[in-house]
Amino acid sequence: MIKKNTRNKLINSEYFFIKKFNKQNINSFKNEIYANKYLKKKKIYNLPKIKKIISKKNIRLIYFEKFEPTSFKLDFFRMSKFINVKKLNFKNIEKQKYIKNLYYLNNKIKRERNEVYLILKKLDIYLKSPNISLKINISHGDFNRTNTFSYKNKFYVCDLEYFNEFRTYLYDLFDWYFNVALNFIIKFRLTLFSNFILLTIYNLLKWSNFNLDKKINIDVRKYNLILYFIEKVILLKSQVDMSKIKNKKIYIILKFLKKNLA
Repeated sequence: MIKKNTRNKLINSEYFFIKKFNKQNINSFKNEIYANKYLKKKKIYNLPKIKKIISKKNIRLIYFEKFEPTSFKLDFFRMSKFINVKKLNFKNIEKQKYIKNLYYLNNKIKRERNEVYLILKKLDIYLKSPNISLKINISHGDFNRTNTFSYKNKFYVCDLEYFNEFRTYLYDLFDWYFNVALNFIIKFRLTLFSNFILLTIYNLLKWSNFNLDKKINIDVRKYNLILYFIEKVILLKSQVDMSKIKNKKIYIILKFLKKNLA
């Protein structure tokens, strides 16, 4: 017997986990396949193996090896079990090339003169500072506890449909902590990141990645967070399945960006 979970597009069969993609998210299907092939040798994440791919007219199916996970949504403080930070090698990128790519991604949302567009105009000015050099690396795109599980003392990451090779450096690390922070802010009906929340996350980043500061030799507090938030809000806005929670996250992030790029 096969049961369909419409929320996360996973079908749980006797022998496989099957991820289903409909016509609307065909690009996500292509990205998931590409990401799995690309990341095989990178050893940044431990991924479940793809056993079979089926392409029909309006439906695509990916069959993953099936586990009986010991645990889903593991401890918030065990991030380093799921991502090999030592393998996150960064690349330098020209500022104009980076900005141009953000404009391109934002234009795909097809909302003229939206709030992100106005923020990108401010970012263009902000990045003209000679002290800022941009660094990028590959990114899972939705790296959080809901996309992780453990099995026989191995730690796995799944759901690569938002994978990208050119995100701001540390995107996944910020994503792990700030997803929880955003949910906390929404749950307790707050409207902004307090200095306490920001400082706590910065410290968590340092504690969980001891060589972080030495490796990048930059102050992540200044602009990596701003770049992460801009990329995050563009990603959220581009998703087909918008929800009240996502809209609230977008509102909180935009409020933070307006304050810090004024």
